[in-house]
Amino acid sequence: MSNLVIEPDGQSPKEVLVGDAGTPIPFKVYQDIYHQITGRTEQIRVRYTDHLRITFEELQQLHLRLAQLSDVHQVIVRSETITVFHDKQRKEQYTSFQRFSAYNAGGTAPTVSVVMKYSLSILLPGQAVNRPQQYVITVRLTSRPAMLREAEEEAPAFMRGRLLAFVSDNTAEITVEYADYVVARGYLSAFEEWINGCAKTPRKPWLEKLQRHSHLIPPWFRIGLVTLVAFLAWHGVDLIDWQTDASAFLRFLVAYGACGYLVAQIGYLAGHALEDTIVGYPMLSYLRLNRGDEQLVEDFVRRQKSSTIRSVLSVLAQLALAVAATQIDRLL
Repeated sequence: MSNLVIEPDGQSPKEVLVGDAGTPIPFKVYQDIYHQITGRTEQIRVRYTDHLRITFEELQQLHLRLAQLSDVHQVIVRSETITVFHDKQRKEQYTSFQRFSAYNAGGTAPTVSVVMKYSLSILLPGQAVNRPQQYVITVRLTSRPAMLREAEEEAPAFMRGRLLAFVSDNTAEITVEYADYVVARGYLSAFEEWINGCAKTPRKPWLEKLQRHSHLIPPWFRIGLVTLVAFLAWHGVDLIDWQTDASAFLRFLVAYGACGYLVAQIGYLAGHALEDTIVGYPMLSYLRLNRGDEQLVEDFVRRQKSSTIRSVLSVLAQLALAVAATQIDRLL
């Protein structure tokens, strides 16, 4: 039986109480012994949703950061793999970053994601058992335009306008399999510093808030327009001589009833179109490694502009319906 003694500030445990007598031993020694007996490693994963604009130079900076951090330790065995995934499930794999440097930047297949995997055997000073520990650092970076295009090609037509809401929002992820959390934390910190230094598309907090509540747009548009028609009908009663003109009563019912129904349905459709546009507004986050990526980014920018135009048209449609509703009395 063993118990951990946790530090008050939430950092790594200071010591472990082992056995029925509660003999204290340093946590690092306990961790080394446990790792050597079981052969197991722990895993930690951190995801990021920043709108990154990643070029080859950015990948090179990330590789240098991780390599410099590894040089601090006594690395016995080191291996690295760089895998580039293209659309249509094609991929290219390199056994070192130096080989990856010869990547064909003239290719036309857009890059969906890049996975950088580093396997290290590290001999740490002060270990209870003089054996190297295994660490695996895996970095995954994704291109939102390429992922969206792949999803749209496979999805039915009626779902394509809302696919962006279902496409993974994670643009970067690091996973570290480790034996010593202090070492793993160093790699996590280095990756976070790299993320903070990357070029990014600025966030739009107002848009993110609007997207969270966009499902309310269609019903509120419908309620607002029906309320307007009801208000006009209430005040339109005074325009009719109920006692001498029975046909006017029928025209009143048909005009306001039909207009109320049509305005409600058309308003709901226009609100639904606006909701789809807001939810599906694409925030630019990409990998630009070849010509195919450049073309895809240009198409994505055009898509942003068309989304803005659709939003404006949806709002104008609502205003046009509201103006049309105020002219119902002319039908009487």
